[in-house]
Amino acid sequence: MISAQKFLCFLLIIFLVIQTACTITKKTSDISKDTAITPQAIDKKLINNSITAKGIIITGAKIKIQSNDQTHRLRANLKVKPDSAILLSLSNPLGIEIVRALITPDSIKFIDRINRNYLQGTYAVIASMYHIPTDFTLLQDALTDVHSMYFQSMHYPQKKYKSNQGIYSFQKENNEITFHYQIDNNQFFIQQVAIDFHNFPTKISVAYSNYTKFDDVYLPLDIKATIYETVDETIQVDIHYTNLRFEPVEINLSVPSTYQKIYP
Repeated sequence: MISAQKFLCFLLIIFLVIQTACTITKKTSDISKDTAITPQAIDKKLINNSITAKGIIITGAKIKIQSNDQTHRLRANLKVKPDSAILLSLSNPLGIEIVRALITPDSIKFIDRINRNYLQGTYAVIASMYHIPTDFTLLQDALTDVHSMYFQSMHYPQKKYKSNQGIYSFQKENNEITFHYQIDNNQFFIQQVAIDFHNFPTKISVAYSNYTKFDDVYLPLDIKATIYETVDETIQVDIHYTNLRFEPVEINLSVPSTYQKIYP
């Protein structure tokens, strides 16, 4: 079984993946060669290419987690209500549910179906317990809303960026965190996001590929996320999904009365 710490880190990665997908990218084709671009043009392009869905439902996602020479294979169902909540259900390959979790900007609740107990607490408290750096809202704004108040407080170190072999590599930073982006200069699809926390040893890298059209938008069906907890310890999470639909969702999670509460 995955430890509580690794599971919560995994929840963070799932959150990053799905919330990034909530900023849906339209296909464009007005840039076809290596060019120089200003930070303002990068922001404008990303903003113009973004559409926020009212709700996202993903079923039957295949997940592989590798850590300490161990491999875990899982299936996941997710409901996402942007800026509000994520409901995640993890099952083993036989379809038996292991964990169901509800994540909101200020709280985390997850139910352990195997041991018949549950953990509930504020996001800040649980994040500090399990060494999950920063906070939910800050990460959400930084990854999904380049025009958010938080992201505006960050700055580009350079005045211009030139693409190399079709990829723009740039970063935004402030005193707490640095985001490294790789975005193609043709369609402005996000290829990779790396996150460095200045006050924590943890580093996170998420790569996106196999962009596929759903209705009139494109989303990455293959995601590879890596959490670097220490120099010698990493968690690799591979995610693949094909069943996705956009529709408004209502999210809640009730705990069976017979389950025992675990106090953070």
